[in-house]
Amino acid sequence: MKKRLGFVSNSSSSSFIVAIKKEETKICECCKQKIGGESLVQLIRQSTEQSLSSDTELDYVFDNAEELMQTLKEDWGGSNALIDGTIAKLPEGDYSFLVGDVSYHDSVTKELLNKPGVINIHRGK
Repeated sequence: MKKRLGFVSNSSSSSFIVAIKKEETKICECCKQKIGGESLVQLIRQSTEQSLSSDTELDYVFDNAEELMQTLKEDWGGSNALIDGTIAKLPEGDYSFLVGDVSYHDSVTKELLNKPGVINIHRGK
């Protein structure tokens, strides 16, 4: 497991933290299939694994906000403004949280991260 010192934002990729409501399901406008909840988490996981870009990577999938907060604090060495700002944006309810990096060239994963039902908590510029 890699240690983060903060979010990445460079010429080829940016970091993200997204929340996906576990039981929420939507109909995809493109393919008309049901997506959302755990199926959307699985699609993002598969997309990052199959990405041709080495800059796309899914670092963590958490089942709850407490696991996310604990890992952020452990990886980043305590509390800082970035962690506090991220924690303040966490939605209440039954969500899965995904943390990773997406390449600017990975249009499939970027599109999945912008699907209905995906709450962007942090996105590098």
